[in-house]
Amino acid sequence: MTMFGLFTMAFLFIAGRGINPLLKEKELKIDKRILVSKVSKIEYGLGHILGCFILLLLQSITLVASFYFFNPDFNINLFYMILLSFVISFVGIAISLIVLSMSNSSSMYYTLLSMIVTPMCLLSGGFVPTNFMPQMVQNFSLILPLTWVNSAFNQILNNGSNSKIFIDLLVALSISVVLIMIYLVMENNKKNKMSY
Repeated sequence: MTMFGLFTMAFLFIAGRGINPLLKEKELKIDKRILVSKVSKIEYGLGHILGCFILLLLQSITLVASFYFFNPDFNINLFYMILLSFVISFVGIAISLIVLSMSNSSSMYYTLLSMIVTPMCLLSGGFVPTNFMPQMVQNFSLILPLTWVNSAFNQILNNGSNSKIFIDLLVALSISVVLIMIYLVMENNKKNKMSY
């Protein structure tokens, strides 16, 4: 489980690095020049999100292919690994966007990203199973999308039921969609406040 926890943590940091152009363009005021055109702030943000997502998907497919290439006896279903990588990519983007919405500079962004990602991986059961944590922490971890990703990974390793795996991944995706929507609303409100 620790290895998967490190994998997800590295993936979240890579997603954070992939979202960084949004912040760089904000710091250099390039986004204001782009937004003078008919492109809305939401379309602009979604374009960056889609670009980062495609890059993360390519990277995850490369990683999954390398698992099977270097270890032909890898006993995990290829479909589940690709699906899990898809969900982790989405979760990473959602978390990075929330951190981005709280940041004013690159240094603040990377500091907040490391302060949020590492404890999130720990609390979601990436390094230590959540059963060893107090009940209050277990309840809190249910709102973290990585908890559901880790649960799905455990189900995949233990040959759990397909419905349980898909429910866990669906919950992680749902939480991530909510986080992305929160980011888009916050960015839209920032634009409206600046226009007055």
